[in-house]
Amino acid sequence: MLATSLLDANVAHRLARCLLIVSVLIGAAAQAEERLMQGVTQAKDGVQIHYESGSSGPPALVFIHGWNCDRSYWSAQLPFFAATHQVVTIDLAGHGDSGINREKWSMANFGDDVAAVADALQLEDIILVGHSMGGPVALEAARLLKGRVKMIIGADTLSDVSLRYADEQLAGMLAAMEADFPGTVEGLVRSSFFLPTSEPALIDQIARDMSAAPPAAGIGAFKGFARWFDEDVAEMLADIDVPIRLINSDYRPTNTLAGQALTASFEATLMSGVGHFVMQEDPAQFNAIMAELLNRSSLSSSLSTTHIASDYLNHPRLRAATFIRQFKY
Repeated sequence: MLATSLLDANVAHRLARCLLIVSVLIGAAAQAEERLMQGVTQAKDGVQIHYESGSSGPPALVFIHGWNCDRSYWSAQLPFFAATHQVVTIDLAGHGDSGINREKWSMANFGDDVAAVADALQLEDIILVGHSMGGPVALEAARLLKGRVKMIIGADTLSDVSLRYADEQLAGMLAAMEADFPGTVEGLVRSSFFLPTSEPALIDQIARDMSAAPPAAGIGAFKGFARWFDEDVAEMLADIDVPIRLINSDYRPTNTLAGQALTASFEATLMSGVGHFVMQEDPAQFNAIMAELLNRSSLSSSLSTTHIASDYLNHPRLRAATFIRQFKY
């Protein structure tokens, strides 16, 4: 009887936490919607790009979502940062409300989506914030917005810029998506993006969202993201030359040394107890870390990366993980 009571209490506690997170996200989205103005612009290839913007002052924080997601994934950040900054959220081509008539789904073209919005809003003092695939997109956008981007903040992204993906591994994943896009994506989300302790309602919501993405855009972006790592990342980082600050989950290793070998401005802060969607699973912690990064006047390398590098080198799943588990979208 006691064991049953404790089990019921634990279930009730988890349910209460789940409902609280969902209510916070819904409330945050409603508040942000009231303060944001919607707009539409065109990328260079003619695709319509939808965005939202609210102005409180520079620098502008431009939030870039990840693979098969949309601008709503930043709903817990917008009301927090809109009080002190202009905030901008973007639906990349093939995502959310933006157009899908694109021939090449490359990170460079997604970067142009971001640059098109920055130009439309006449942004001159910009901090790019990219989740997952949004990290490489932010780097590409910074190349196009040279001199205007002051910093890049990554959310569980760029965990190992030295990775390269084998052709046969990528081909197998693409074949699975071609055969059953919704099922493959949902399986990937549920098996690879969360911790056993992650809230079931959030997992269900994201699995539904991502598996419902347009297959052509989803498959094209997946391939484009994988092939982005074949490019000369060192040359790209040298060309950008802005501070890169990651806020990553510790559920998989972050190879800080690989990033610092390419640019001294590469730093990482790790969050515990969260999976891939760091800004949604623990928005309070994520927002606090990001606010601290924004408030640091000198952007010095004072953050210690010694323990991060040690964790990476000794991580039990280092290089032994499968392609899917290494791949961060």
